[in-house]
Amino acid sequence: MKNKDRNIEKRNEEEDNRVVANMNIEGMPWHIQGKPLYDESKEPVPELDKKELRRLTLSATLSGLFIGAIFLIIIFLFIMFSIHIWF
Repeated sequence: MKNKDRNIEKRNEEEDNRVVANMNIEGMPWHIQGKPLYDESKEPVPELDKKELRRLTLSATLSGLFIGAIFLIIIFLFIMFSIHIWF
């Protein structure tokens, strides 16, 4: 029980009340006209420096290439299976 209390306390400390996406949409049951459900943050988003931006771009590119390579390997193995075993 103590671990649960610690996790709840830790979660409450980490929450900073920022809104990622306002879900106050017309037609939804919780829609309130004229009043937002949450206070949106007025703080500007910090800019990335060149090193962080380069690292982010490289990571995204490599992950895309990795996923593409996995698909190509699966297609290649399916073709080899079809040619040598199936027919």
